[in-house]
Amino acid sequence: MRYVVKCAHRLRWWRERQRFRKLYKQKSVNHPERFLYARHLEKKNCIKTAMHYVEVSDVLDNKSLNRALKRLKKIERYDNVRDFHMSFRVRKIGKFDYIRSNLFGTSTGLLCEFSLSEGSIREVIVSYTPISDSLLFVTYKFYFRKVLRTHADMVEVVNEWIDRIRLNPSFVTYADKKIIRSEMSNRDLLRLDSEIFFDVFQGLVCTYSYSSIGYRNGLPITLGHFLLRSNRKVLQRIEKLPFRSALHKRDGSSVLSIELLMPRTICEVFSIGRRIEDSPILSYASYYGFEFYLTLFSRYESEEVEVRFAPYYNGSKKRVRRKDLRWLIRRLHDVRNRRNMIAEWEQNQQECPVRQWKDDPRFPVFSFPRYSDKFENIYQENLSYIEAIGGLQNSSIVTTIASLTLVATILGIAATVFCSIMFA
Repeated sequence: MRYVVKCAHRLRWWRERQRFRKLYKQKSVNHPERFLYARHLEKKNCIKTAMHYVEVSDVLDNKSLNRALKRLKKIERYDNVRDFHMSFRVRKIGKFDYIRSNLFGTSTGLLCEFSLSEGSIREVIVSYTPISDSLLFVTYKFYFRKVLRTHADMVEVVNEWIDRIRLNPSFVTYADKKIIRSEMSNRDLLRLDSEIFFDVFQGLVCTYSYSSIGYRNGLPITLGHFLLRSNRKVLQRIEKLPFRSALHKRDGSSVLSIELLMPRTICEVFSIGRRIEDSPILSYASYYGFEFYLTLFSRYESEEVEVRFAPYYNGSKKRVRRKDLRWLIRRLHDVRNRRNMIAEWEQNQQECPVRQWKDDPRFPVFSFPRYSDKFENIYQENLSYIEAIGGLQNSSIVTTIASLTLVATILGIAATVFCSIMFA
């Protein structure tokens, strides 16, 4: 009965999202006034930019990486895929151990790359870097065939791909027909378009690759812009933007802003010169490792800790699972190991791409080891509590075994005495 209810819930969930896709497309065609409003806002803004690429960041363990590679390998079968290349060997049956330690802080590589012969996306590049002994930081970079200059171009990309992706539970915040049918302001519609634009690229990752985090949570998105007008007034305007945190390249050629928002982190790279700068996200992940992961995925990591260990505190779980204890020990090892490595690199002034960028003193990105210290204390407190419960659990087991042994001994003695009396 429970299985039937679960299947009915999934069917209803799937129908709601199919209806949402249809209504959103109708809204895009029948209500073009929000594009006029977006054009009005673009004229008021003196910073004229064009979007060149979108980058989705994710973190995979070895099990998830095996699944992702098997799905990426299937992309080669599509007719519009050209120049497909994969760096790793994929085993159809069984698993490979792909993840290796990043001992020097500069280890990055290519997982997969291919180009598309038609559509708005021209090329896809999947890169990686190890951030610990068990986790891999992966970026999916989508290059556009034609740069996106207006809001209408962005909606056109959404309408092209929204029918080809799998709508995960992370879409549930707005996948409701009432939102589309109700009278919303143009500003709210523009915000809705932006959210769907981000979720479409996350859906591409979850559909054609694999993401255990992105199934229910928002993945960090990086938008690559270049300025159409790069004069002194525009540069001064960029410096005055209300960034939550910002990085400036030392030669003044680009600016990276990072918005640690909920439910996802938004990063934007503004290329100031004629050259289109690449995103430094992978370089920072390679250097800072687990600290960078905690910076971008702090909300997900907090929820993961709560889901795993809240049942021990409220009493719903009475026995310690080895899986949870092993997860805590691994996390503590990752935090402490990377902190020692970064301290050694800072002391030796090791050359790396990260040193080409500098923090804006008004909006600093990293205050290392802020997140490492915070989560290390959380891990250590949970580990102490779990070890205490495990100690009580072991002592109760020993007491139970001793009691059973005593009862068995008494029964054996009584049986011996009874037999001796009966056969005497």
